[in-house]
Amino acid sequence: MKRKKLAAFGLVIALTASSSSAAFAAAVPAASNMETTAVQQMDQAEETDTDILSDSEAVELQQEIASYSNDGILLTAAAPSTIGGVATTDIINAAKVMIRKYEGSYSSVNANDNGALSIGKMQWHADRAKSLLRIIISGDAASAQAILGDALYNEILSDASWSKRVLTDDEAKKMRTLLATTQSQLAQDVQENTDVTGYVNDIYNRGIRNAAAVVYLADVENQSGSGGVKTILSYAKNFGNLGDLTLNEIHITTVCYAYTNRNSWINKSEKNRTDFITRRINAYTDASGLGWTYCNAGDYRMPSTSPAVSKIGIQWLQNALNQYQNAGLSLDGSYGPATKAAVRAFQQNAGLSVDGDAGVNTIRELIRRLYFNKAIYGRSEIIGNTVTGLVQDTDGRWVYKVNDKIDTTYTGLASNEYGWWYILNGVLDFSYNGFGRNGDSWWYCRGGKVQFDDNGVIEGTVNGTYGWWKVVNSQVIFDNDVCANASGWWKITNGKVDFDYTGLAQNAGGWWYIHNGAVDFGYTGFGQNGNSWWYCRDGQVHFDDTDVIEGTVNGTYGWWKVVNSQVIFDNDVCANVYGWWKITDGKVDFGYTGLAQNVGGWWYIRNGAVDFDKNSVLEGTVNGDTAWWNVRGGQVIFRSTVADNEMGWWRIENGKVNFGYNGIAQNDFGWWYIRNGQVDFGYTGTVTDGNRTYQVVNGNVNRQ
Repeated sequence: MKRKKLAAFGLVIALTASSSSAAFAAAVPAASNMETTAVQQMDQAEETDTDILSDSEAVELQQEIASYSNDGILLTAAAPSTIGGVATTDIINAAKVMIRKYEGSYSSVNANDNGALSIGKMQWHADRAKSLLRIIISGDAASAQAILGDALYNEILSDASWSKRVLTDDEAKKMRTLLATTQSQLAQDVQENTDVTGYVNDIYNRGIRNAAAVVYLADVENQSGSGGVKTILSYAKNFGNLGDLTLNEIHITTVCYAYTNRNSWINKSEKNRTDFITRRINAYTDASGLGWTYCNAGDYRMPSTSPAVSKIGIQWLQNALNQYQNAGLSLDGSYGPATKAAVRAFQQNAGLSVDGDAGVNTIRELIRRLYFNKAIYGRSEIIGNTVTGLVQDTDGRWVYKVNDKIDTTYTGLASNEYGWWYILNGVLDFSYNGFGRNGDSWWYCRGGKVQFDDNGVIEGTVNGTYGWWKVVNSQVIFDNDVCANASGWWKITNGKVDFDYTGLAQNAGGWWYIHNGAVDFGYTGFGQNGNSWWYCRDGQVHFDDTDVIEGTVNGTYGWWKVVNSQVIFDNDVCANVYGWWKITDGKVDFGYTGLAQNVGGWWYIRNGAVDFDKNSVLEGTVNGDTAWWNVRGGQVIFRSTVADNEMGWWRIENGKVNFGYNGIAQNDFGWWYIRNGQVDFGYTGTVTDGNRTYQVVNGNVNRQ
């Protein structure tokens, strides 16, 4: 049994060491001959006692592989038995645990991981994934072919590059099935041990002697390759000899490395950068928690992704904030109000979301600002270490600082994560109720704060001018409007109540009558807007009043023509409940007697009113023609007839007397003899009309 297991294990190791297609072709049959070759292999396996392992044998083999690893069998000769006083096997095993934590499980498949597949518990990528699959296939080719199918099976054995190979959903499903097999798990264990051992040897050979740093960098090498580690260590030399560096210096350098342009994946997006640094912070927390030396004397453990919660790295954070912004914090390891206030000040200065909790973005930015120039360029200066803005001072006051100094000349508004506040001579004034300036805008404050919910007309001083101001969502609105507060509705001119204004003004609700700046809801009468005058009821123009209405317009009392609430300054004849009226320049002309026109015709006016009882022939001017006109029921009747007045009966043609007419003419009472336009009641005799002669008696023509 021992020989079986070692033979199977030896096959895996041999294939791990080989990368040529020829070696695989020799070891693994093509799919076209699979069935025959599989039988031959089984026969050969029986003869050589290297048959396929049972489940119990596989478990035993896994245990033996672990023991070989612990004995250092798979280590290369380059690494000694200890690094930094820690057994190399312990370092390798710690690195395995860390990498597994951030990668996958045995059956993990990422069909498209940054342009190519990744598989297994270490997420072997692209061509490395293909190499692992060849090893797995070599252990049980028939089963692998059955799981993968001929096409995928043969592709794995081919020379085709998988540098850009992504999987379909069906291929990924098949691959998960293969990766879950016992043979796959054994192969992954061996490959993991080989890879991690290689990482440790590479890092050791590059000069690192701190065990915690080796574990940390092994995860970096698994994620970014040996080239990434090489670049990081080339920068880390700015902190001193690589053999003297601890995990802290390596972690700082790696975070700063993420802000260079040396890694194309990191620079592809800010999300990639954040993901990379988040993993580095988590890896640091794990490596620094192994119980091995991770920093120099006088230094501190660096923060986790949430030091306020985990309590890891608070002293380092406090010390870093003291260095960066002279925070004056005690290095007590307590995430108290002073530390939180200092974090808020840093976040505000750095343009981060301000909440006082030092998360990934805050930690990485603090590392970058403190150490980027040192780590990358070997220079000592730090980045942007001055505070400008509203921060809490060490005495508890909230103050407005410019370049770390309280600006006692500043009075106005300033913001922090809690809102916008009123600053008086550089200090937040919580007792202030009034207006404050921010740039070109003015805002109302209550309790020293812009509440963003104040609406109305509010008393105060804006830009040096006292008054009552229109406020919407706490901001002064410099427009023209009519706005309300508890005392009434007010005419707003350029944002301020205009107490000198009397007339009409508009808001979204309509047009209103204003008296001395206030809407007069008791007012009924006329009001002016520009050159127009409008009728108001209860202080408002209703736009539905059409009438002849009494009131004072432009200083003149009278009765006025109103159409849709507007005074119409024309000449007309208009009605109200009292009658029809002669309008002259918009107003009833009570001194007028004569004829006047509207759209309904021409009317006889007496003392300004239409006289509907008037039936006569009257002298007057109609359409520019001065004549005697037939008026019936107060209206000029434009038809031909014979009509009477107190002076006689008259021949009417198109509404007016024809004084040149001689002959006979008809009205509703009969036919009449006309001489010079007038009925001649004194005539008795005959009259000829055309070819006929009629008898006339007292002017009346007998047409029988």
